[in-house]
Amino acid sequence: MYQGKYTRPEAPKKPVETAPRPSETPRQPNRAPARRKRRIKSSFLFYSIYMGMVALTLIVFLILMIPLHNWLVRFESSQPDRQRDQVFSILFDDPDWAVIYDLAKIPDTEFEGKSDYVRYMEAKLAAAENPKLTCAETSAGLSGNHKYNVKLDGETIATFTLVKGESEDPRIENWEMGSVEVPLTRTESVTVEKLPEYTVLINGVALGSNYTVHTVSTKAEAYLPDGVHGYRLERQYVSGLLVQPETVHVVDASGNDIPLIFHPETNTYSPDLPAPAEMTDEERQLALDAAKADALYAIRAISTGELRKHFDSNSQVYKDICDTATFIQSYSKYEFDQNVTDVTDFYRYNEELYSARVVLRMNITRKDGSIKSMDINTTYFFTRNNAGIYLVTNRTNESAQERTEQVRLTFLSGGEQVDTRFVDTDTASLMLPDVTAPEGKVLKGWAKQEVGENGKVTMTILFTPDAHGIAYVPEGALAEPLTLYAVFENEEDAAS
Repeated sequence: MYQGKYTRPEAPKKPVETAPRPSETPRQPNRAPARRKRRIKSSFLFYSIYMGMVALTLIVFLILMIPLHNWLVRFESSQPDRQRDQVFSILFDDPDWAVIYDLAKIPDTEFEGKSDYVRYMEAKLAAAENPKLTCAETSAGLSGNHKYNVKLDGETIATFTLVKGESEDPRIENWEMGSVEVPLTRTESVTVEKLPEYTVLINGVALGSNYTVHTVSTKAEAYLPDGVHGYRLERQYVSGLLVQPETVHVVDASGNDIPLIFHPETNTYSPDLPAPAEMTDEERQLALDAAKADALYAIRAISTGELRKHFDSNSQVYKDICDTATFIQSYSKYEFDQNVTDVTDFYRYNEELYSARVVLRMNITRKDGSIKSMDINTTYFFTRNNAGIYLVTNRTNESAQERTEQVRLTFLSGGEQVDTRFVDTDTASLMLPDVTAPEGKVLKGWAKQEVGENGKVTMTILFTPDAHGIAYVPEGALAEPLTLYAVFENEEDAAS
């Protein structure tokens, strides 16, 4: 039977527990924080030991790596490239050419030394388009070494090598600097003109006669007393220099400096000598009067007494005039042609002696009215006597002031000098040295060597000997000193 809404019986309620009061019995303590502390201590200890072990391992590792590191450093620093860079930097980053000169063991020459090499290299650097030096390896042959060229504007100015040195560790090749070389091209030269009694000094070094290559004198030398000279000049030549000399001096016999003039177009120094003395009117008249007396005595128009007023009676020339036959037996009159008369080629040798050339014509009329001319073209030498009077002591029909020039010829065969001599520049023929030809070859001739700008050597044969060793000399071929080289050819080629 319906009893109304169904209701489920309620479950009995669980009693609610309440915390005991202080007066009540305490509960058991919580042990979790203590365990956490123990775990933290354990972790700290573990990681401390772990990190210590790691640190110790690193320290041991680092200690063990030090020898390896040092070995690697030594190995790296010993490599050729590293050593090359180090040597190049030390020597050529800011080059000390004096040090390089010493390292290369360049021998001093007679005229040049370290300071000249320094000037040479400084000038090259100053003239370079790109003054930065570069380094490149080149072949060292079979030596096993490393060789490097140091270049300036593409030109090799030095080389250095790396060689194996001693090493404590056989696993490391110890490369160190070996030799330093400096290729030098000595192409500079200088010519100095001087009087024979002067001395030339190049960079303080006196030149001997072996440096004389050209001499100039006059025909007057044959008519002058011993110790008296006319115009003379010598040229001395020095080649094979790196640079132009730092100092060029010429001194006289007393050691006094002679002023010099430099001629850049010919690279020649010449002494600044005083101008030759000019002839005075008195000297001109003395020469003219002597020549007229010479002509007049030839026709016996004057006596020997009159002749002695112009000619030294103790001289050979006076005796020769007196012994000369009469130019013409008889005449009616004579006169000098003023249009032909002249006095030239005056030269004063010292205060006591001078000469002059007289040209004159004396027209002599015979008794039959015909005319015979007597021409005089003579150089007279005047010497002042004890009375202070100038008298003729010598004469010649040669042109006394005509210059005679000689040049030095040097003959080389196989790199050795076989002959050297002076010859007149107007020589028509030469006797050439006799040389022994290599087996299977014959002498073709003597050649002049020329080196072009590209370094190419050209040999031009100037003199070809005949069967007697004599060669014809073309005109102008001896205008300058020559170094001649023997040129040989195969016998078969010579026969063809």
